[in-house]
Amino acid sequence: MIKNRRRQALVAVLAAGLGLSVSACGMFGPDEKWQAADPCKVIDMDQLRELSYKPDEITTAKDDSANGTHCRYSDRTRLADVRIDELPETQRNAPRVDPPLRDLEIGGRTVHVAGESHNRCSVYFTIDTLSVAVEFHATNYLLDFSDAGCDEMLDILTSTINNISG
Repeated sequence: MIKNRRRQALVAVLAAGLGLSVSACGMFGPDEKWQAADPCKVIDMDQLRELSYKPDEITTAKDDSANGTHCRYSDRTRLADVRIDELPETQRNAPRVDPPLRDLEIGGRTVHVAGESHNRCSVYFTIDTLSVAVEFHATNYLLDFSDAGCDEMLDILTSTINNISG
């Protein structure tokens, strides 16, 4: 059952182009502030390299919608997505697991893990009307981050949340 739930979450994540949802905001004020946060500038590229993303191959692609903005960081074997949305847009698209697989404490916030494996970490949290989605995923299943799952991503998750909240 749990394995099937994880598989369904992965399909939903890939179909929506996002995976881990992290809402980044109690510090945001009016809509202009969250809209000003550029998802293509919130992930530290050096930290991506530490996760075995190939530095010369990392590209970003930005997509703006009426309710938010989305950026995909990718090389040939790995991808990371950041999505900043106004609710309820993310509620429709982001993977939600109720109850979550587990919770993490990041930057004083409780972050819910929606999906986790040796090659993927998916988390989310929401505050007020904001949600941020971020996915770290090895697209080549011969590669993986490690058996640590989301625990290996704590540094990059923390800096991403801080950069959005900043």
